[in-house]
Amino acid sequence: MLNLKNLFVIGAVCTAGLLACNVDKKGDGGVSDAFTCPAPDDAGTAAPTPNCVTDDAGVANCTCDTATDMGTETDGTPGPAQPKDTYQYIIIKDVSEAANVHGGPGVDICGISFTCPGGKSGTATAAVLTAGEGEFCQKDVDLASGESCSATRNDQASAVGAPEAACDPTPNADGSSKYVSLGKGGTLVLTANTAGGDLLPGGLAGCTITVVEATGSSETENYTLDVCADAAGADCHPCLGALGGEGNKDFPIPAMCN
Repeated sequence: MLNLKNLFVIGAVCTAGLLACNVDKKGDGGVSDAFTCPAPDDAGTAAPTPNCVTDDAGVANCTCDTATDMGTETDGTPGPAQPKDTYQYIIIKDVSEAANVHGGPGVDICGISFTCPGGKSGTATAAVLTAGEGEFCQKDVDLASGESCSATRNDQASAVGAPEAACDPTPNADGSSKYVSLGKGGTLVLTANTAGGDLLPGGLAGCTITVVEATGSSETENYTLDVCADAAGADCHPCLGALGGEGNKDFPIPAMCN
């Protein structure tokens, strides 16, 4: 049986939020209601406030400590790595099984757009293509097969800015291509930003990226997408991985990792 002194000590420990415990305030052996501790807050935003409830038997329940922990679980083990606020690069890689034989090998990217919580939105402001395998059309130059070309298909600038409303092989009025072909295994690195240039700080974590791809060929063309803090892809979103896509697709980018 608890005396008043022991009850005071245990109650103080619970109030500090250091221990999950049951306090029999009446000293009658009452059984406390079941209580589930909340998930640890790895974003580091929760206040260190204990949550105590007293049931009808007079037994208080004190929950786990959910204090600000910046990625450390309440049991002391490290939590999962969290996204940064510096992701500005979108890396698209062709993973097609075969190269298109019609002068636009690999996946054909018309462009990207993004929207973020808080109202930020934008497109790609720069693009760098590392072309993969295949023969690329060059404007007014016939392919080896004799097929004519109406536009240059490996021009990385074709992915900059808002995607064309109609992403098809028809050239733009100035003769440029509406899309850039990556070639089999090729990589396109896009720099994302808002019209005002204020994507950072904040970055692409929590945003939704929309990829617009030219479709309609007989070959299946696939790609992966990642978001990173550097163009080389060394510092990328920790729980995103390389998301797979085909055709036009929306990619929600997690704001947190669980």
